[in-house]
Formats: sequence, structure tokens, C-alpha cells
Amino acid sequence: MSTKRGLNIIRIALFSLAIAFCAMPEVVSAQINQGSFKDIYDDPLNPKEDEVLDTLPKAKRTRPLRPLSSYYFNDSITSRNMFAWKFDSNNNNIEIVEMDTLLQDFQKDYFFLKENKYGVTYLGNLGAGVQPLSYDDRSSAYHLSFMDPYNDYIFREDNVLFYNGRLPYTNTSYFTSGQRTMSEEDFTLTHQQNISPSTGINLSYRNNRTRGMYSNQKSINKNLSIALSHSGKKYSMHMGYIFNSGNIEENGGVLRDKDIFDTIIDLTRNVEMQLKDAHTKYKGNVFYFTQSLAVPLISYAKMDTAKIRDVLTKLKVENSTVLFFGTSFKYSAYSKVYKDSKEQSNEYYDNWYINPNFTRDSMRERQIDVKFFSQFQPYNRYGVLGLLGGGIGYTNEKYSSFSPSDFITDKEDNVKNNIYVYANAQGQLREYLKWNADIKYMPIGERNQDISFGGNLDLSAFIKNTPITLALNGRFELQEPTYWEKSFYTNHFKWNNNFDKQKITKFNAELRIPYFRMKIGAKQHFLLDKIYYSADCTPKQFDGTVSVTEAYIQKNFVYKGIHLEHNVLFQYSSEEKVVAVPMLSVNLCYFYEFNVVKNALRMSIGAECYYNTEYKGPGYNPAIGQFYNQQEVNIGNYPLTNVFVTAKWKRMRILMKYQHVNYELFGGRNYMVTAHYPHNRGMFKYGIAWSFYD
Repeated sequence: MSTKRGLNIIRIALFSLAIAFCAMPEVVSAQINQGSFKDIYDDPLNPKEDEVLDTLPKAKRTRPLRPLSSYYFNDSITSRNMFAWKFDSNNNNIEIVEMDTLLQDFQKDYFFLKENKYGVTYLGNLGAGVQPLSYDDRSSAYHLSFMDPYNDYIFREDNVLFYNGRLPYTNTSYFTSGQRTMSEEDFTLTHQQNISPSTGINLSYRNNRTRGMYSNQKSINKNLSIALSHSGKKYSMHMGYIFNSGNIEENGGVLRDKDIFDTIIDLTRNVEMQLKDAHTKYKGNVFYFTQSLAVPLISYAKMDTAKIRDVLTKLKVENSTVLFFGTSFKYSAYSKVYKDSKEQSNEYYDNWYINPNFTRDSMRERQIDVKFFSQFQPYNRYGVLGLLGGGIGYTNEKYSSFSPSDFITDKEDNVKNNIYVYANAQGQLREYLKWNADIKYMPIGERNQDISFGGNLDLSAFIKNTPITLALNGRFELQEPTYWEKSFYTNHFKWNNNFDKQKITKFNAELRIPYFRMKIGAKQHFLLDKIYYSADCTPKQFDGTVSVTEAYIQKNFVYKGIHLEHNVLFQYSSEEKVVAVPMLSVNLCYFYEFNVVKNALRMSIGAECYYNTEYKGPGYNPAIGQFYNQQEVNIGNYPLTNVFVTAKWKRMRILMKYQHVNYELFGGRNYMVTAHYPHNRGMFKYGIAWSFYD
């Protein structure tokens, strides 16, 4: 049955490709003759309106309306055919995001590598835990700390994209690799549809799975986001639903590292792993909603009805004195279950506290967050003092896990309540200066006296209409330990800690010079009473201050079609047993980009390399679901190298890639990406991404 299914899939794929390539000469010729393809290729999301209409059937060539004016978007944004943004419910503001439709970075089929430019430590298989090499990029969220390893996979309120477009938009991609019995697959789908010029709904879906190159590496992750937004003249609303789930087999790493370093084993499935039947399942549901109403402060005393109507019609909220009133609500519930058996665990665990033969550890965290806020716009949203805002909020948190008392009495959930107040402000001086500041304080509740405050300052100068920007920011946080750091009772680990609050101070400075395609920056962290997972896989609190310093440079050289991209990160930790970081992390990408058919088909051929210096990198323990600071072995000093070919024809992108091409060629055999977890051996990958309008 599986063979027939595979043959059917191959037939469908070949048939689709045949149709595409048969149609290609006709379409390319038509586009070149009309002289319109160049603009579409240069900016596929924002072609000239007539060019988009020319690609539609005559019956569908109704010219769509432009989005209505909104105080969130200036004219340069609303003039686009389509744009996307992220929404921040804490300050009721948006951040414009450039949509990914170009060849740049298309070879990075692991989406977590697009965000983490310097590389990551992970477990070797798609879907399993990930930790960035850069300390500044590592998750430090208070809630859902047991989801930290999966933070790069899941949809969250802060990474969901909202869209507005004059035409419906669909983007889908599919990547696969390896033999059928050990393949990786990654499917994504995004669809955007405007209900009205100011109201849009979009759906984003991701499904990635791997059968695993090594034993017990199978994983399936599914992520869904449905988002609805309304950006009207006075009223705005952002709401959505998120579902995340994962089913990951856990192998605990190789039983003997020498099977990787010193022994040639033809079949990876013959490399013996620590755990043979362990697996983790997680599931999460999130619903969020934020709305606000703008109330212009205008004196109507000396106006008649017609005058009032005329004033309100012509009113632009972003250029007026305005009060905003709003509410925000968020519900999130996540659960995780870990299972294993003693018979199949190779004495990986020392303790079996609850059941001597089998493990079924479950934990659940539910949070409700409600807040009311107001903002004052003195005279102009883009003025030196553009917005002043503040609000009050309430959180209700419920934690569920096993406790020995459950054997005696009915199980009780741990409920924590908090009340917080917050304020923020922002402004700008034309394009030369932008600033913002915020503060959040918890006077009542479990997290009593927690505080976070900080700000950002961007200073820009222009040379030949090209900006040079110095970005500065700083933040201080006084943070209560998470529930799971304080209380944890499972079959293999237990603790009941009374930790002090962590004190986190950080400063960042970055110089951006787009003309030279360069960024230079430095980051400094001072961590007092830092909580970390130690070599015995339990949380500890360091008595003192840990200093973590980062310095980085991103520089791209371009000469005609030759591109040399460099991302280099230097890091230093004063206490490697508390915060372990490699001293040097490098990501290089060299490629040649050229036209196969001028103004029609473009291609790039190149190679990329990830390298970091040797250090006592993290281990990973499936029972606690966390990376920890192991002190047994060194990892790193290995140049993981990939070669690739990418192509772009109209709105279709194609990838062919050989991952880990240097396996058994150069670099040695120390290709552990996490302690006892090896990289996959060399494998061929291919994929396609296609955008559709209407």
C-alpha cells in the first residue's frame, strides 16, 4: 500500500512539473513582450497594479480598493499591494515585516536558522529541541519555560503575522530530503484574504516531520495560526487562535561516542542510542484579542452639524490630539507528557521515584491575562513625543503536575494570581531620531516586586539618501523564578527550591550601514543570581554575577553576481559552568547569482558553512525537557558545510541542496551538534515555494 501511494505521489509531482515547464516558454515570452516581467521579478509582492490585473482572467479584473487610512500605517505602507506586520499588545503598536519571497536565504530550509544567523545547537533532527548559540537569542520567557526548547517551532502571539492586501494571497512550500525510511519533510501554507479594505483574515499552517536518520528520532510537529485584524480610521482590533502540537521520539543521544568518532558504521540505524522507546508529546492552545478606540479631542462648541461631519470625515488620527482606550485578553494552555520504560533505557536514569518500571510524567500550564489601557497622542503620532500610554492588568496562572500528596488526597492545582501596572512612551524627530521606553511593575501577587524597564534610541544620519543608524538599548529585569524551576516532581527528577529573584541587566549597541551592507554591534549582560540547569540536570542558582559579552559583525560583499556573506559572533562568559557559549561562531554563505533567461529565470549556486569553536556545549535531558550545562565532553570545532542551487521563476522558488557535504571529506568526525547528539550524515534535499494571487 505504501509503495502504491509513493508511486501516485511521484506521478502527480511529475505531471505538475510537466505542466509548469510546458507553460513556461509561453508565459515568459508573453511577459517579456509586454515588458512587465522585470518589475514583477524585482518586487513580486508589490508589482504595478496593471501588471497584477493582466495575470488574472478577464472576469476577475475588478480593480480592488486600496486599504483605508489607519493611524498604524503611513502612506508609503498603504500604497503597497500587500504588506505584513507583527502586533505588540503591550504598547498597542505594530512593526512592519518584509515578506519573504526572494532567493536570499532560501537555502536555509530549517526556518530556525533564518532567525538565528550564527547557528544553533539542536538534537540533529527536525522537530526536536533547539537552542541558539548566541546567548542573547535564547528564550528567557517567564511563562511556559518547559516549552523553551521548542520556542523556534511554535506560533506565539508575538511572532504571528497579520496581512493586508488588495488581492488574495497564498504562499505554499514543501521541502523533503533523504531516503523514504529516514526522510525529513516540511510543509507550510499561508493564505491571506481581505474581507474589506481595512479588515483581513489569514491562516498559517506548518507541518514538519522526520522519520530520523538514527534510531528513535521520529518527530511530527503541527502549528496553526488563524489571525483576524481590523485597522480602521479610529477603531482597531487584532485577534487570533493558535494551535501547536508535537510528538517527538527521544533517544537520549548515542550510547557510545566512539561509534561516531572512531568507528565506521555503514548504517546509522546500527548506531546504538541511549533510549529506545521514550517520547515527548506537547499540545497548546492560545486565544488572544486586543482592541482600541481613538477619541479625537476636538472642541465642537462653535460648530454646526455639517461642520462637525466635515471635520470628522477629513480627520487623520495620526496627525491629531487623540485619546485611545483599549482592552486586551489572552488565554493560553499548554501540556506536555513524557514516557519511557526502564527496560529500554540502558540505565540512562539513576532514579525511578514513582514507578520502578515505567514513566508517564505530565505537566500543564494555563494562563489568563487581562488588561485595560489608554494612550494619549499629544499632537502627532510621529512627533518627538508621539504617544504616552499605560494600563493595569491581571494574570491568573494554573500549574498542574504530579505531587506525592496526590496518593493521599485529591489532586489540587497550583493557582497563582498577579496584578501589574505598566507604562510606555515613544516618539521620533523625522527620520533622524526614534525612541521608546517602557516599564512594567507587579505590586501584588506571586511575582510581587517583579519589575522590568528599558528603552531604545535610534540615531540616524544620511549620506546620499542612505541612512547610517546607531541603535542603542538597555533593560533591567527583576524576575521571580518560574514555577517549574522552584517545584518539580517526576519519575526521574524532583526538587523543591527556594530561589531568590534573578537580576538581569543588559545593554546593546549596533551600527547599521546599509550602503556597505554591514552591521557591527556589541551586547553586554550582567546576570545576578542566575538560575541555570547544572551538570546533574537540576536547576541551581549562582551566588554572584555572571558577565556575558557579545560582539558581532555582519558584512556582505557583492561584486556583479558574486555574493560573499559573513556573520561572525564573538562571545565570552565569565562563568562557563553557568552560561556556556562558544568563543567564536561563524556562518558564511558564498554564492554566484545570475540570469539564466534575462528578466525571467534567475539562479544562484553556492555553499554555506556553520562553524563554532570548541567548548563544553550543552547536553539535553528528555525527562526534564531542557538543555543543561554538561561538563563531560567538548563539542564544536567542526565546519558543517552545505552546497546548494536555488532558482526563481516568476513567483516560484526552487531549492536543490546537499546538506553536510563535507561528511567524511574534511573536518574530522567530531560532528556532535549537542553533547552525544550527532549531526545527520550527508543528505540531498529539494524543495519548492510558490506564491499565488487571487
